[in-house]
Amino acid sequence: MGQLRTEATMLQATLRHLVPGTADFEKYNAELGKVTARMDELKGKGKEASWSIGGLADKFNRYAALGASVIAAGTGMVLSVQKILDFNGKLSDSYVNVQKTTGMTRKEVDELSKSFGLLKTRTSRADLLNIAAVGGELGVAKEEIASFVKVMNKSAVALGDAFEGGPEVVANKLGKIKGLYEELRNSGVEPAFESVGSALNELGADGTASAHNVAEFVQAVGTIPGKLKPSIQQALGLGAAFEESGLMAEIAGNNYGKLIGIASLDYAAFAKVMGRPAEELKQLINTDPTEFFLQFAQSLKGLDATELSKILDYLKLNDQQVKQVLGAASDNVQKFRDKISLAGTAMSEATSLTEEYDLKNNNLAATLERLKKNGCGLVYFR
Repeated sequence: MGQLRTEATMLQATLRHLVPGTADFEKYNAELGKVTARMDELKGKGKEASWSIGGLADKFNRYAALGASVIAAGTGMVLSVQKILDFNGKLSDSYVNVQKTTGMTRKEVDELSKSFGLLKTRTSRADLLNIAAVGGELGVAKEEIASFVKVMNKSAVALGDAFEGGPEVVANKLGKIKGLYEELRNSGVEPAFESVGSALNELGADGTASAHNVAEFVQAVGTIPGKLKPSIQQALGLGAAFEESGLMAEIAGNNYGKLIGIASLDYAAFAKVMGRPAEELKQLINTDPTEFFLQFAQSLKGLDATELSKILDYLKLNDQQVKQVLGAASDNVQKFRDKISLAGTAMSEATSLTEEYDLKNNNLAATLERLKKNGCGLVYFR
């Protein structure tokens, strides 16, 4: 009875923080009803239960059965209460983190948390608050935190299979991209990440590229100075094409940047090798470095080993990993162009992320996760 009373008190405390009529309120209110009914049952039927046990066994077994029933009921209630304690502890930590990183007041975090009920998502409330905390760390304005949580929740559900570490990792990886590209920097949170997430989803569906690796590549080349960096569309396409050509983000991103940097400093030598006017090539590097990269890679296709070695030595491109980047592109220039085009189309339409989210958020696994999230796991021994 003491354990039941404790659980009833905790459920009542939880209800005080929820909006009447919401799904969460109804769930916890139903649980409170079960606990209250069980307390009434124990008060009114204790004697009847005792005789029932006595009718099944002799005196020794009677007490053994009674003891087993008490242990089972006690264990069930303790686990149930502990589950709520653990949940509330994690939720409290998440509240504090959101306040710390976003500058929100406790009341503002309360309102934000209550708004999560509208998302109807498989993601837990604690994870949604953790996404909000990541948004604060990344400098998202508190007026846009709710939008950040909404779109990153979509990304976590739709693309989460490609990331290790859960919704926080997805939010952190994708969230860093916005500030690196001018096209995204002045865009709202939702349209920016709807477009990037849609491109990542389409590139993953089109081949073997993974959202996690492509996002890593996009971050890496996003740090290239000024006009030498690719556009966000080009970066997404390049990352997918490099991965499908056998090069992962770290090698491809770092050495793509190195190659563009060398070409910008010695464009006259590259122009000589490509048979182009120096000023024309300089203009191309300054206005569209990715197009320069693809044209240069194309110019190397078909060369024998001796010719290729001489050219790369002349251009001071002797680094083995730079050669790998060039080799991957020169053999697959059309693939690189196709991936860039696909990324651009997906970003322009910006629907693929939501479509994938709707599929995954409403499948059987998602339904089971929502049942688990909504606490349909309390067992009452009778």
